[in-house]
Amino acid sequence: MGRNREAGFPHKGWKWVDVRDSRDNDGLSYEEYPCCEFCDQTQIRYVHILEHPNFPDIVEVGCDCAEQLTEDYTNPQSRERNLRNRASRRAKFPDRKAWKVSPKGNLWINYEDHHIIVIQTSKGIYLRIDDRLGKIKYGTIREAQLKAFDVIQQINQKAAYKSR
Repeated sequence: MGRNREAGFPHKGWKWVDVRDSRDNDGLSYEEYPCCEFCDQTQIRYVHILEHPNFPDIVEVGCDCAEQLTEDYTNPQSRERNLRNRASRRAKFPDRKAWKVSPKGNLWINYEDHHIIVIQTSKGIYLRIDDRLGKIKYGTIREAQLKAFDVIQQINQKAAYKSR
């Protein structure tokens, strides 16, 4: 049963906190996506996290319910669209034609003002971004490429936040 029928559950006045992609860190398949905590009707890949000043718990809901609870019919869609676009760019990143092979046999790319190298050694696959060599060993080249995309996105987010 969704919380929309729960006694004392506010139906208005919620504030948007964040939105996340269930697939990003959890790697969930469609069948494993969480259900909307408000309506309990749909499985949601893009989870909107809301808080309310008069309710102790945060709730995780789908876009339509986020719009209803926050009474904002623009921003939840826009935020979800941005996340969808990011997911699409991330999925395509390892297949970009801009990847080249160095004389040492390592893949490299210049992406959004960063130099990325996927280093293959006898000890494993590692990632170097700009002048920083990572310590994490990856199972596949694709896994390292996807992590590089995530790191660049985090760097750019921090830079955008600082420039505000």
